[in-house]
Amino acid sequence: MKTRSYLLFCSLLTALLPTILGHTILATDSPASLDRIRPAMRQFVDQQEIAGAVTVVGRKDGVFSFEAVGYLSLEKKMPMTKDAIFRLASMTKPITAIGVMQLQENGKLRIDDPVEKYLPEFEGQMLIAEERPNLRLLKKPSRPITLKDLLTHTSGLPGQYPAELSSLYQKRDRTLAEGTVAISQQPLTFEPGTKWSYSSPGIDTLGRVIEVIASRRGSGVSSGDECGRRDRSANPAGPSA
Repeated sequence: MKTRSYLLFCSLLTALLPTILGHTILATDSPASLDRIRPAMRQFVDQQEIAGAVTVVGRKDGVFSFEAVGYLSLEKKMPMTKDAIFRLASMTKPITAIGVMQLQENGKLRIDDPVEKYLPEFEGQMLIAEERPNLRLLKKPSRPITLKDLLTHTSGLPGQYPAELSSLYQKRDRTLAEGTVAISQQPLTFEPGTKWSYSSPGIDTLGRVIEVIASRRGSGVSSGDECGRRDRSANPAGPSA
C-alpha cells in the first residue's frame, strides 16, 4: 500500500454495498444483514485496497447502519472516525449542475445560452483544426459553446488546465475566476456538441457562471446560499422539513 492514505468516500461505498453484500439493503432487513457491512469493509482494509472507510445506510425514516473502519492516517495509525472529512472531488459536479438547473427554473439563465453571455472571456474562442509536431492550426468553431455543452461534457474544452495551472486542484492557489479565464484561452479540441469528453474545467466554468449571476445586484441569488442548494438540494422539502 502506498504511504499516503487513500480514503473512499462514504456515498460511493453506500452505492456499492448491494454488490458487496450480494443484495439490496432495505430498512426491513434484519440487524444481522446490516452487521455484514463492517466485516465487508474491513476486508478491503486488510487486503490493503483502502486505508479506511465510512459507510452509512439510511433513508428518510432513519439511519440503520453507520460504521467506520480502518485508518484516517496510515503513517500515524490513527483510526478512522465517523466524523472524518473527505475530499469530495468530482462528487461536487452533480451539485454544481443542480445549481445551474435551479437558476434555469428561476429564470436566471437558460442552459442553451452561450457561455460567453455570462463570461465574456470566452468570446472568440477557437477550435483546433489540425495539430502536428510543432504546428497547430486553429479555426472558428461552428458555434460558441453553451451551458448545456458544459453540463454534458460535450463542449470540446480540454480536460485539464494549462501547465501553469496544473496544480490548481492540489494547491488551491488560484481563484475560480482565474482558472476560468485560463481555460477560456485554450482552443476547443472538437466542435461543440459533436463528441463527449470529460472536462473538469468545464464544470468549474459552470461554477463561475453561478458566481457571476450571484454577484449581480438584484439577482435574488445568494452566493453564500449557493443558489439555494443548501435548502433545496440537500433538503428538497425545505429547511423546516
